[in-house]
Amino acid sequence: MTDTDHLKTYCLRTSIQCHSSDIRCVSALPNGGFVTGSRDKTCKAYLPIDNINGFNEVQNLLGPENYISSICCLNTNNETFIFVGSNDSNIYCYSLENSEPIYKLQDHSGTVCALSVNNERALVVSGSWDQTCRVWKEKKCEAVLVGHEAAVWSTAVIGEHVLTGSADKTIKLWKLVPNVECIITMSGHTDCIRGLSVISDTEFISCSNDASIRLWNIKGEIVREFYGHENYIYSIANITGGHEFASCSEDRTVRIWNNNDSKDKQTIPLPATTLWSITRLSNNDLAIGSSTGKIYIFTRDDKLKAKPEELKLLEEELAKSTLHVSDIGDIKVSELPTADTLLMPGTKDGQTKLVKDGDKVTVHNWDATKQQWIKIGDVVGAADTNKELYEGVEYDYVFSIDIEEGKPRLKLPYNKNQNPYAVAQDFIDKHNLSQLFLDEIANFIIKNTSTPATISGQNCDPLTGGSSYSTQQNGSVVQPMDISVNNDFPAKGLFPQEKHILFESINVEGIAKKLKEFSDLLSPELRLESDDIQILLRLSDLSFEVEPKQLRLIRHLLSWPKLYIFPALDLIRASLLLPQINEDLCASKDSMRLIDTLLVCGTDANSTPNQLVAYRAICNLFAHPVGQHLALANGSIIFKALSKPLSTNKNAMTALSTIFLNFAITFNKTNEQNSEQKFQCFTTVINHLNEIIEPEAVYRLLVSLGTLAFNDSNINNLFKNEELLDLLKKIKSNIKEEKVVKCVDLLLEM
Repeated sequence: MTDTDHLKTYCLRTSIQCHSSDIRCVSALPNGGFVTGSRDKTCKAYLPIDNINGFNEVQNLLGPENYISSICCLNTNNETFIFVGSNDSNIYCYSLENSEPIYKLQDHSGTVCALSVNNERALVVSGSWDQTCRVWKEKKCEAVLVGHEAAVWSTAVIGEHVLTGSADKTIKLWKLVPNVECIITMSGHTDCIRGLSVISDTEFISCSNDASIRLWNIKGEIVREFYGHENYIYSIANITGGHEFASCSEDRTVRIWNNNDSKDKQTIPLPATTLWSITRLSNNDLAIGSSTGKIYIFTRDDKLKAKPEELKLLEEELAKSTLHVSDIGDIKVSELPTADTLLMPGTKDGQTKLVKDGDKVTVHNWDATKQQWIKIGDVVGAADTNKELYEGVEYDYVFSIDIEEGKPRLKLPYNKNQNPYAVAQDFIDKHNLSQLFLDEIANFIIKNTSTPATISGQNCDPLTGGSSYSTQQNGSVVQPMDISVNNDFPAKGLFPQEKHILFESINVEGIAKKLKEFSDLLSPELRLESDDIQILLRLSDLSFEVEPKQLRLIRHLLSWPKLYIFPALDLIRASLLLPQINEDLCASKDSMRLIDTLLVCGTDANSTPNQLVAYRAICNLFAHPVGQHLALANGSIIFKALSKPLSTNKNAMTALSTIFLNFAITFNKTNEQNSEQKFQCFTTVINHLNEIIEPEAVYRLLVSLGTLAFNDSNINNLFKNEELLDLLKKIKSNIKEEKVVKCVDLLLEM
């Protein structure tokens, strides 16, 4: 690098179609090479061909069982080791000489989403969705850094210390010796931290989903803030000895910054929906990983710049690319300037301008070097005549979906003639998402595309996926037994409700898949053999008699850690419908272990799936007398543990409210009068009605109130309380569903 390199602009060197899916991470190899990690579960290593434009693929690294989320290269003792973090919670170590991993680091319990190294000390530092950071040396975990309240998205070594950036919006500085200790917690970003890059032993930079970059000193003080990106900033890299850095973003641009100037000095648009990762190569070139599976290499070396035909090809790809209106905010086409405005020069490099071109809207960036506006794409969604290309296919809509705080937006393509539920299920499968998102995603599509809500698709199990319909021999499709409160009974017969509400459907294939997947992640003494899983799944056939081995295996599932227990608990939930299982678990020494497990999972604020299956399992205790007795014996404990809703998920709230309805039904059936436990149930229902707004859950809670009050003068008298009357009137005002209004009216009559 020369003293004047920082005055030059970056230009394309080459682009390579490396993968079939998103390149989520890139790391530099010695001698100007790089290694990529992708959602297609592979990593590829490239080295330059005689230091000219081209690169050779020298290795295809295999092994991870799920997508690659982080990567780094450790150069020590004249050897290079590649560390790969995966969604399967493992870290794989490779050499360039072999496509198979040398060894595997397995201590994390969630996706390994961050990796960094310190070559001098031969340290590897990892961050994970399990909210921890781990420091590794020579195959051993030397330190575990615990303190963040959400995923650790970024890590770095600065001097003798370690930096961690998290989805909890904070950065922490840690010392490792003599004891691991968090020295400083730094706040400033307003969204999760996505990247860290060290400038010196006393300064570093961070980037965030809040679209800002911050320069910090080692004392935790913000030295400077940088604004320019218009969306999430996923990655950041120091590029010239502390003077400059580069960043890449969901806004489809790479930006070059000077540490002493808060404005970007160069903006590089690229024809990809998302730019996931950026790294500086050993010769100071930049490598950028994109959502198209392409890697883009940019250089300041005039000798390495791409040929004119390749530069022209990139400009053509940019001009053909599209942006959805949702990516750039609401626009009024009628108020946009015409193409004549492009005759006026821009005010800064990378300035964006929208112009009206007939019935289309186009986007242009100002290139300060060329002193001209460069078209970077068409806006779709601004007019009905436009279609958007996504992965080579035209769609009516391509949405950017925020799935969860701390995670990147994902692209959801949709055509008007498609089934929203089928599209939502494909989206979940593609991105390895929780099945709990199915209804939310499908409803999002329906709401934002004016798709008729009657297209409800399959009755998909909200946990394990797939259809919860069963197919008869003649091929007709029938629903499982109704698991909702009967919506059709006459109003005057609403109280008391007399039949317990059970969750009876089971997706055997989905549970089998998850049991196998999670079992493989457990320690040997907890794992299930394939034959064991098949034996357990026979419990789904209610016509077969329960075998002793099945009983032993069900008890064994209660020992699974809560991180992996939800498919096991879902099978237990269904098994409680069987009299033998219900009696064996609820009338034996394992009964308290069952209650403890259900309440531990039901109060697991970090896992909605755990909450959901635990609530449903508690409901299914009421399927048989022994289970009812166990529930009543522990009613006070259950009401105290479940005194407040922990999730806003529709299915979880509905299952939670059903627990109280089943208790109310049991109190009424046993003619329980004036008991403290019944009053606890009543009070807990009121607590939930003050917080829950989901109509079906509210409906079940209201039915619980009426059932509890039936033929009980003491509970009836509670309806004279002004606060309760105000609450009921508020519910009636806010929720207009007929069954809710009818239920409130009946309660007010009391």
